[in-house]
Amino acid sequence: MSKPYPYELRIRALKLIEEGMSISRVKELLDISRQTLHKWRDIKKEGNDMMPKKGYQKGHSNKIKDMERFKEFIDNNRGKTLKELARIWGGCCVGTIWRGIHKLGYSYKKNFYSPEKR
Repeated sequence: MSKPYPYELRIRALKLIEEGMSISRVKELLDISRQTLHKWRDIKKEGNDMMPKKGYQKGHSNKIKDMERFKEFIDNNRGKTLKELARIWGGCCVGTIWRGIHKLGYSYKKNFYSPEKR
């Protein structure tokens, strides 16, 4: 996901628009989309804060919240395919199950094994 525009750039762009520069010119000058400039202008008109949003999710969403429960689930379902595991776990995608198995330190071959159990 791309980073949000800095607060200073937002203020600068709106100041240029307020001083009479056209949105098209500001778009070319600062390389910001016209839609974004209109959105910022509307936010400022409503009196809302221009600070960029924080705390948005970065990277993959991880639907496996309880790793202890997931470890037990994997240990009890060793003979299942990733597709079957995903369906049983709760309809998540195969990639989520694979990442969870990888996070546990297991290798996914015909049978799971843990480096700790060797």
